[in-house]
Amino acid sequence: MPFVKRTGRPTLHYAIDDYTDPWKNAPYIVLQHGNGRSGRFWYSWVPYLSRFYRVVRPDMRGLGESSAEFDLKTEFTLENCVEDLAAIIEDLGAQSVHGCGESAGGIAGGALAALHPRLVRPLTLVTTPVHIGAAKRATYGMSGVSEATDRAAYIEATNRSMRFPPTADPGLLDWYTREFQKNRSDVQAAMTGLVTQANVRGYLERINSPVLG
Repeated sequence: MPFVKRTGRPTLHYAIDDYTDPWKNAPYIVLQHGNGRSGRFWYSWVPYLSRFYRVVRPDMRGLGESSAEFDLKTEFTLENCVEDLAAIIEDLGAQSVHGCGESAGGIAGGALAALHPRLVRPLTLVTTPVHIGAAKRATYGMSGVSEATDRAAYIEATNRSMRFPPTADPGLLDWYTREFQKNRSDVQAAMTGLVTQANVRGYLERINSPVLG
């Protein structure tokens, strides 16, 4: 369970899953989770991918096991999340990685590929918005949520409206809710503010990596 410690910046946690042949120089793939979640949410992808890639699952700043010791109002920015990813790649000692991000993780991945093109080979974006319009923000945001009961209501509503189909396993829904609530609600609310305001359209023409959306 590596940690990246930096002066004046939050400590970052990431997990590595590696079942590649030890005599091969297998590539890294960085799986960046989305809004309010953690690296644990990639659990079902790991068994397959880790046979061919060294799978890296970072926790975004303030989430999972990464530190929340930063100003949530001014320092939870897309640019800082990009630099966090660059710091993790540097800690790996990798020249470049395969990038894969879901939701907000894909927003950060796209900006990373634009700002640090040498670090990203192919880039995969999973349910990643380029920009969330004003109409959608009303149903997407959770700003102002501070109590566990409010957050539980938000999770239940968004699970039904945008996240899982009606036939989803009730056990999955229960697990998702419990995992989501392990993170601090103020950090999750700050991250939602970042996501709803983010606009990566200006980065798109600067991405030279092959992209699968």
